[in-house]
Amino acid sequence: MEIVEQKRFYHIARSGTLTIESKLFIGKEKTISILTSTSLGVITIVLLNTGGNG
Repeated sequence: MEIVEQKRFYHIARSGTLTIESKLFIGKEKTISILTSTSLGVITIVLLNTGGNG
């Protein structure tokens, strides 16, 4: 499993919620998105696995 490219996106909502999205591009067809949201000290991590066979 080789990471070809990694991108990170930051978004701050008016309510003060910070969302960080990290996208890992593995090979040509597999992408893993990691969404991290924090609001008022509460941290929620969502792992989205899209594409590929696994």
